[in-house]
Amino acid sequence: MNLKNPLADLDQIKASAHLKEATLQHIYRKKQKHKAPVAIGLALACALALIIIPTLQQNSEDVTPVLKQYAYISMDINPSIELQVDETDVVSDAYAYNQDGEELLAQLQLKDRPLAQCMQELMANDSFQQYMADGYLQISIYSENDERSTTLQSTMETLLSHHYTREQYGCHNASNDEYTNAAHHQMSMGCYQMIERILALDDTYAFEDLAELNINELRTIYQECRRSNHGNGHGHGMHQGNR
Repeated sequence: MNLKNPLADLDQIKASAHLKEATLQHIYRKKQKHKAPVAIGLALACALALIIIPTLQQNSEDVTPVLKQYAYISMDINPSIELQVDETDVVSDAYAYNQDGEELLAQLQLKDRPLAQCMQELMANDSFQQYMADGYLQISIYSENDERSTTLQSTMETLLSHHYTREQYGCHNASNDEYTNAAHHQMSMGCYQMIERILALDDTYAFEDLAELNINELRTIYQECRRSNHGNGHGHGMHQGNR
């Protein structure tokens, strides 16, 4: 017998009060059996949410992005280029500071390759060899980590020593100020360092005028300033020009 409304339907049945009460309790127990799995499922879902959500939030807070520590190697010989190198000595990017630099980089495949391979390709390039035939290669290196700068300097000197004499190149580290100021003036670290050396010997030069020159022209002026400085015994007023 299917009872749609237990209380009302039981009133229509002629039975003792005890029988009616027993029958009603049996009906309610059957309904509670159907509701129990749903209630248990909801309770479990809530419990899991209380455990998982805080854990995910904690994990997301614990994950801190790791920033790569790049080093920068500028090379000046007339073309002025700069290589960005990651912690594994892979060239992640390359820039040109003048037209000659852009033309040189267009002939090379440097990005995403080991620094040693990039230097071998550069030194084997016909245009680069022509520049080196009668030019001087100035290399400047900067990293926030001084030890890293020193290691890269040693690496570059070793690579270059297999192809050129010490008279054909120079390799120096750059300070944070030199790196920052060079970037501010949109020039290579090597050119900026050479200009600073010139001005230290002869403060009558104008920075803006020197900034228009390439590394070989700057090096010639620097050598003249050194000779004059040794001859005069001081480093001021040796060049009469605009400041």
